[in-house]
Amino acid sequence: MSLSESDCRSLESLVGEWLSRGSTPEDVTKALTDGLPPAVTNPGGLARRRLEDKMPPKKAKIRQKAAPRRARVDRVVMCCITSRTS
Repeated sequence: MSLSESDCRSLESLVGEWLSRGSTPEDVTKALTDGLPPAVTNPGGLARRRLEDKMPPKKAKIRQKAAPRRARVDRVVMCCITSRTS
């Protein structure tokens, strides 16, 4: 399947999105070439459709662990026991 220069330019942003989501160039190639039909009449359209339909999910953002919260004190009970023997 050969793509024209204009096809390649128009697909560049989709490939960039794949790569930003953690895919490798080999992943992109595999998505574009696995199971091609015997005759491809519109290679640019087929490539765009495959890149859009097989787009990997966005990476989950890594959240920093929040600082442990201090326990909330609702009530304080104080007992003072002193015994004085005189």
